[in-house]
Amino acid sequence: MITVEKFISLLKQYEGQQLDFKRDPYKLTEEEGRADLIKDLLSMANTPRESESYIVLGVKSHADGSKDLIGLSEAIDDNEYQNAVKPKVHPCPVYLYVPIAHEGKNFGVIVIPPERRGPYQATMDVGKKVSRHVIYWRRGSQNDEARADEQESIRNWCSGGFRDRHRIEVPDDPKTPYALPNSVEVMTLFPVVKWLNWYHAVSCSATTVIHWAANHPNNKC
Repeated sequence: MITVEKFISLLKQYEGQQLDFKRDPYKLTEEEGRADLIKDLLSMANTPRESESYIVLGVKSHADGSKDLIGLSEAIDDNEYQNAVKPKVHPCPVYLYVPIAHEGKNFGVIVIPPERRGPYQATMDVGKKVSRHVIYWRRGSQNDEARADEQESIRNWCSGGFRDRHRIEVPDDPKTPYALPNSVEVMTLFPVVKWLNWYHAVSCSATTVIHWAANHPNNKC
């Protein structure tokens, strides 16, 4: 959940891959407004990261880092943001709209956690800004279509890009359990551990067959 303290800390930061400021709210009753929201969400959700990304509504950001606190003239419920995106995107990224009151004005913050279930794509064209099955991401503080090499980075991250930060030590003895880093979630590693166990099982089976054949030269498989 976003607190006022967290909101104030965001105001002190520059726009970047994980932070975007919008002067006006998204016009969810219009197709182009929904397209703006979907493109922003897809771009944030597809960008490899280790922490939440934020879209702050009601704040105008300037190049020097200063901010104009404009505020929002109308209240919008999180359900409206969810309904504007979910029918048009698959898989749908996890996000939450949080209203914030600060200095007598109302603002909104969309929080996008680093869920690795993508790449997230639109299942249909939306307005003039979102194309079906195109992978968008954040390049600096701008949303853009991901190039081929960038798409590979996104897919690697979504499939478990922990390999860049964590190393699994594979023991020589297949009966020895794997030592997993404490900071790696077991559920994230479960498919990898299953594969490693299968690999060792096949390797051991192959070694047994070769050993048997070497000691029984007159037998044929």
